[in-house]
Amino acid sequence: IADLQYRTQITPDGTVFSQSDSISLISRYQLAIRRVVGFVMDPDFAGNAPSLVNVQIRESGRNFEIFKRPISMQSLLSKSGAANGAEWDGVYITVPGTDLAVEWSIDTARWAALVGTTKEFGIQILGDYTACTPR
Repeated sequence: IADLQYRTQITPDGTVFSQSDSISLISRYQLAIRRVVGFVMDPDFAGNAPSLVNVQIRESGRNFEIFKRPISMQSLLSKSGAANGAEWDGVYITVPGTDLAVEWSIDTARWAALVGTTKEFGIQILGDYTACTPR
């Protein structure tokens, strides 16, 4: 089982202050991504911030973005006790040994007016490693 976590800090003006580096997957295995869960530090005071942040997962091995469009953090956060995260009915399988990176995009035009403070977001990618036949 894989449990990969990525974080970002966004400044009061809506720029990314820091973010996690890409993670190299084990070269002999494919990663079957089954679930993506979002989180925000201090969720009781998140306000409008989650709806202004989008996330995209990039598989460097194929130079491929996993989602056709970035997903809103709002859709990845739990809502009144419901299950967390976006779930697939199927599975996304990576290339063996690829790097997974997360790209964050922020609506900076509205961030300063609606949020105006530093926030930290993250996502957790859950999946299973599958052994590939040795060459």
